[in-house]
Amino acid sequence: MTLGYISDAYISAWLETLRTSARYASLHFAMPSWSDPGASEVVSAGYLRQLLYWTPESARGLTTAQQLVFQSVPTMEVYAVGLWTAAVGGSMVAYAAAPATDRIIVESLSTLTLPAGEVSLRLL
Repeated sequence: MTLGYISDAYISAWLETLRTSARYASLHFAMPSWSDPGASEVVSAGYLRQLLYWTPESARGLTTAQQLVFQSVPTMEVYAVGLWTAAVGGSMVAYAAAPATDRIIVESLSTLTLPAGEVSLRLL
């Protein structure tokens, strides 16, 4: 197979579009599907998507600039953090999958805090 490359300028423009449109984070108890991304999103009284602020990590990456605090998270294993255009409804434009060895286990109904920089998107 042949590898292809995309210029830093194009990657930077795409990341800027993502930074301004992916404004909300969601938690997922299974890997999201593009055909129905909300099907694996947490549903719990008091749970809300969290507002995102991004900071450039490099010419090819973004990372969260603030901690994300999710309230009322039920017992679950976090497979991914979804990135959405709206607090309710909207479109999922990307997601950050947790490696199987690094998934977060939530015990009972609780608050889950992801520190600033915990969610990152990078294009190599």
